[in-house]
Amino acid sequence: MKQRHITSEPFFFIVILGFIISLLAVVSGLLGSQSKPVVSISEDNFLQRFVEHEKKLGRVVELDESESVPGDLKILENKASEIEPRELTIWVTYNDEQFKVYQKLVQRFSVERGVNIKVSRIPFDGQAEKFQYACNSRTAPDIARMDIGNIPRFAVGKALLPMENFPEFTELKTNLTPAALSSAQVRTQKGELLHFAIPDEYVNVALFYNKDLFIASGLEPKAPKTWAEFESIASRLSRDLDGDGLKDQYGFAMTNTLWWSLPFLYAKNGDIVDTKNLKCLLDQPEAIAGLEYQMHLSKSGLEAGAWRPGSIQPDTGFKNGRYAMILSGPWNLESFEQSGLNFGVDLIPGNPDLGVVSTTSIGGNSNVIFRTSKSPKLAFEFLSWLASAEIQIHLHETLGSFPINLPELETMNYELKAKTIDVFIEQSRHARPRPAIPGYGRIESIVNNEVEAAFAGSLTASQAYKRACERIEREVLRELREE
Repeated sequence: MKQRHITSEPFFFIVILGFIISLLAVVSGLLGSQSKPVVSISEDNFLQRFVEHEKKLGRVVELDESESVPGDLKILENKASEIEPRELTIWVTYNDEQFKVYQKLVQRFSVERGVNIKVSRIPFDGQAEKFQYACNSRTAPDIARMDIGNIPRFAVGKALLPMENFPEFTELKTNLTPAALSSAQVRTQKGELLHFAIPDEYVNVALFYNKDLFIASGLEPKAPKTWAEFESIASRLSRDLDGDGLKDQYGFAMTNTLWWSLPFLYAKNGDIVDTKNLKCLLDQPEAIAGLEYQMHLSKSGLEAGAWRPGSIQPDTGFKNGRYAMILSGPWNLESFEQSGLNFGVDLIPGNPDLGVVSTTSIGGNSNVIFRTSKSPKLAFEFLSWLASAEIQIHLHETLGSFPINLPELETMNYELKAKTIDVFIEQSRHARPRPAIPGYGRIESIVNNEVEAAFAGSLTASQAYKRACERIEREVLRELREE
């Protein structure tokens, strides 16, 4: 007699059902003289109801048509290690507006997929320490929204699952924005570059310029396309307005910390670290040229000295009309618009002599799956759903966020609602990720200290970056090479 059997993402009671039916079969054999038919699972109305119930919840249910085994009964089960609870715990760092939207998405996914999801909001500041404690105490969530700067530390510490563990990631990553996706890459101890997160939000910086100040200085209100044009324009915007011999208006203002300095470094084709070979590159001529150019802008008076402690910060000085151009991000768009500024946003100038169209820094947050998760497949399913075109369009239209799946949206001919964001999206095509290694925070601290000394005049650009490289080799890279 040929039976129909069931394979499913198992429920505990199915295992119990199998045990009871097996027991009945044994009893039937022992009775001998009483010929009782073997129970046919496929004929059981309860089974049919179960199949329908599972399908409604989006779970995989298959009826096995293979030949029966002795006893005319076969129940195919997943291995115990593959059994996943239909529940997730998630930690996020969203602001109030973002969190309200996220909660509604979680509720929708929970209902549609039959999943129990518990979401907790944690402070953005201090998140690394909280994640570290959770890993040490084995209380980490299934999913967490993590600053991309923290990902290498936890990835190399073997706290996170690489997305390459999931076969579906191969197709998913083709739909994701390269700049955002690359920020989730980490160099492992074996020298492999693997993705340990799926992007959630990414940001970059572009050039903001005050159109009214341009016009008042006799300039056409258009952003410079090259650094040579930038210098020419900045010189005309740097002015003494009250005749006291001191400048009241400056063409440019900058912050000189490493993240804000990356556009200058990249414009000269410099870089921080050779991730593959774990070698510092700041002592190379290209990197030194980038720092020399920053120092030139400051010494020439084209830059306001906004990097000095106690000085007017670039964002503040731009808003009050003291600085004509700054580098900033989309987080300031609403603030500048509400202040009544007549401003524009364009790509950061390029360096055509080196074939550089534009450059920018990139930051943001990504979603990780902790290695201790009891439901990693479900976690990946949820993150893939968040990255889908439908959800990304919803987030863009609701919050004005950058879609993380631009290649997919472009094939759909979808037009972004906020045109100003177009500039940042175009700028992201010229972005480079930070070094995909743990210890980047330490690298920033080292570089910032040496650069501060250079801007103060106690070191040359070459001395500052060579000293930084020596310390990075000694305090960061040597340990990574020994792992």
